[in-house]
Amino acid sequence: MGGDWHGVIEAVRNQGQDIWRALTPDARRRIVRQLRPFWDVHRFRGAPQIDAILDAKLKDGSLTLNRARLGSVVSDASGLVVELCDPRARTIETRRFDRLIVAVGPTHRDILASQCFLAELAQAGRLALDPTELGLQTSRDGSAIGADGIADPSLLIAGPLARGTFGELMGLPQVSDYAEFIATRVAAALSRTGRREGAAA
Repeated sequence: MGGDWHGVIEAVRNQGQDIWRALTPDARRRIVRQLRPFWDVHRFRGAPQIDAILDAKLKDGSLTLNRARLGSVVSDASGLVVELCDPRARTIETRRFDRLIVAVGPTHRDILASQCFLAELAQAGRLALDPTELGLQTSRDGSAIGADGIADPSLLIAGPLARGTFGELMGLPQVSDYAEFIATRVAAALSRTGRREGAAA
């Protein structure tokens, strides 16, 4: 009692992989569809220095915050005409800007089309999109799962693209732990290869 929501979110984040593992595929898809925007906004706190700059800009009016989705964007001689759609209020506001920066991060459902080598691996059946559309199908040992549903131990998925299997993999603690897990698997594979080569010699 007496705490704020930051501690609750931190506890959920620390237990996120265990919680995610216990969910059914349908429950995972519902969370991604309905709760992901709230989680993405609240899971990490900003640095105090950044918060201070943002607070100052909000107070002097040089920064405003709007809850909206991006609608149409049209370029004309004077800049960009942008539609900001608020589905809750059912309003569309048209604003004019000099520049537009899209900083939402990678669209993981499009990851296979984003890189030539990933597209080629997918075409060969060695990679497949995770059912939650958070990244690539990955086994619990970090191996890529191909279109045939079989894990390939020679192809490991490192980083946030394994989120569909492991849950939260965006924060530094989770990314570091998972990187160590994958590095341990790579080291073990190299050790086995070295032993085989030594035996062959």
